[in-house]
Parts: sequence; C-alpha cells; structure tokens
Amino acid sequence: MTMRANDRNRAWFVVVLLFMFMVINFADKAVVGIAAVPIMQELKLSLAFEKLTDMKRAGYTLLVVEQNAARALSVADRAYVLELGRNRLEGPGRALLADREVKRLYLGG
Repeated sequence: MTMRANDRNRAWFVVVLLFMFMVINFADKAVVGIAAVPIMQELKLSLAFEKLTDMKRAGYTLLVVEQNAARALSVADRAYVLELGRNRLEGPGRALLADREVKRLYLGG
C-alpha cells in the first residue's frame, strides 16, 4: 500500500513541526539555564548572567531589567526596585538583597 503525495506531504509537515518544537523547547531551556550542563558546554552556550558578569568585569555599564530579583541584586552595583512604575527602593544590590522589606515583599522571605 503506497501513500499518496498529499498524505506524504502531511507526514513530512508533522515531522518538521515536531523537530522545530524540539529545537525551540531545547533553546528555551538553554536560555533559562535548565539544560544539562554537559550539553550546554558541548554547544558552547552560557547563561545570560555569566555573560553579564563577564561584561561587568570588562568595565561595561549595564542596565538590566530582570524578573529574577535575587539573582539580579546579587550582581548589581546599584539597584532600583520599582513598584507600579515608581521607584520604591534604591541602593547597592547586595544591600537591597539583605534588606528585610525587600526580602518580605519581593523575594518571598
């Protein structure tokens, strides 16, 4: 029994879609940093924060808007905590990371 051309085209279309889904799924994990470390090393991928830290060491000034507040505060020289578009707190990143109010309101602690 042979497949008709139309059925073959549909089958290849599904294969291509599945492949693209797998690539996008892996790329997303690599960007977020949850792909296996050996795979990321093999593909010469690095985490975004590693790149930012490298740029900071090289003397670049960076403006970073980040959802992962704890991670961002841990590397920031200066940080601003915005609430509803207004500046609520500011100071050295590590000082804000240690601040009780910041922990309670934004870091779940």
